[in-house]
Amino acid sequence: MAKTFVSREELISDWLEKYGIKYNENIDKVKIVNKKNLTELPLYIGDCFPKMKQFIFYQNSLISIPESIGNLYLLEDFFVYMNSLTVLPESICNLQYLRQLWAFSNELVEIPDSIGNISSLTLLNLNRNKITCLPDSIGNLSNLTDLSIKSNKLRSLPSSIGELSSLKSLSISHNQIELLPDTTGNLVSIQRIMCDHNLIKVIPETLSNLSSISVNIDLTFNEISIIPESIINKDNIKITL
Repeated sequence: MAKTFVSREELISDWLEKYGIKYNENIDKVKIVNKKNLTELPLYIGDCFPKMKQFIFYQNSLISIPESIGNLYLLEDFFVYMNSLTVLPESICNLQYLRQLWAFSNELVEIPDSIGNISSLTLLNLNRNKITCLPDSIGNLSNLTDLSIKSNKLRSLPSSIGELSSLKSLSISHNQIELLPDTTGNLVSIQRIMCDHNLIKVIPETLSNLSSISVNIDLTFNEISIIPESIINKDNIKITL
């Protein structure tokens, strides 16, 4: 008796059907949300959508994302927040058109070392995870305008953070950061730095180099006792203690 061959496309079609989605290879968006019984995705999911631009899988119970996700070469928006992910696949660093990565409210303890390869990324939201450090390569994200890593377990930031030439908003509130790197003063486009609820004792004088028209820095609920005079004299910088 001949063995019946079932293609990946047929398998993915059957899988999508369970969620009321009809498969065709021209799909550019898949959205499956609020399915608490959804813990895993098909291993080959990244091989079946050559035109996908939006990957929307939030408020599920996903514990992992297959490495094949890195084959969605046209992907622009990646929404996997409010799941149970502990890691992100290294292959996402191959996504050269990715603009937004939303992965807040998971169980992430780290992010891929090669995250800096995603040169198109403009927004990275990793709030409410368990991340302890950021890779040096993050400084290569030359188009990043919004970086939010609130409510994690960061104790420091890499000095490469100062290389984020397009960054406008940096949110690192509710961590365990003791010191801002001197290179923070190199953020030429920064408009807002939210670093409240940390363990910062000293404000680096290099912040006086910040040259945007208006820079708001929230340092409330830290351990700071003095602001360097060089920063006090800067009309464009407003610090809240």
